[in-house]
Amino acid sequence: PPAHPSASGRHHVTEVDAPTHLRSGEKFDLNVSIQANQSMQVTVRVFSQSEMIYEGGHDLHKGLQTLSLPLTAQDPGFVTYQVQVTPQQDAFYQNNRLDTFSQVEGPPRILVVAPPEGEVIPGGEVRPDETSLMLASLTSAGFDVKMIAPNLLPADLPTLAQYNSVVLVDVPARQLDRNQMETLQSYVRDLGGGLVAVGGPTSYGVGGYYGTPLEDALPVDMQIKDEKRRPSLTIVFIIDHSGSMSETSGGVTKLELAKEAA
Repeated sequence: PPAHPSASGRHHVTEVDAPTHLRSGEKFDLNVSIQANQSMQVTVRVFSQSEMIYEGGHDLHKGLQTLSLPLTAQDPGFVTYQVQVTPQQDAFYQNNRLDTFSQVEGPPRILVVAPPEGEVIPGGEVRPDETSLMLASLTSAGFDVKMIAPNLLPADLPTLAQYNSVVLVDVPARQLDRNQMETLQSYVRDLGGGLVAVGGPTSYGVGGYYGTPLEDALPVDMQIKDEKRRPSLTIVFIIDHSGSMSETSGGVTKLELAKEAA
């Protein structure tokens, strides 16, 4: 058990660390490093915007230690977290306060890109509803969702960067121009933006993705490169063997020539 604290017991808050970016409602740990010259009991309080959001008692041991305080990010904005550590039995005044900062952001923004329901797709079929269940799931999970047609996909990086992820729902490449696809590729490759591609009868290979920046942005290839994965194929040759096929040409029968050609 820790030694009984005395008036000479001292501690010093050396560091307070929190994630620089948080989502509203996200749970995280506020890490507080404390240097103590002996074992003691302390009360730790955390204030945010002048409101106390944490209070708890902790036992310190002699030396440097780190306390992980469980917190939840509140409303979006630039937030200051002030930590106060007070010995439960120590009248000696000491530096026991330190601040840190976080940027709390709102719900993640998702851009859903999908062709309109009811349009006629190659083969004469009518495109069914491919998005309503996904939109309902994303919205119920707390995401900020916007849905647009493929021709409205932003072709400039600053606009696309406002979204945390882009979802393509059965989008054929022919409905996107090259600038849109190159911007989407840069959004994923250079900015680390999220990209979800939902397949369907007008996407991937049949959607014309091969050789486009859109294919480069995806973790799949539009061609099968592994020969072992190619489907087996049987070819049957039917060769005429009537009387004329027994005639020779250059010392070889026409039937043998036909076999060789096959």
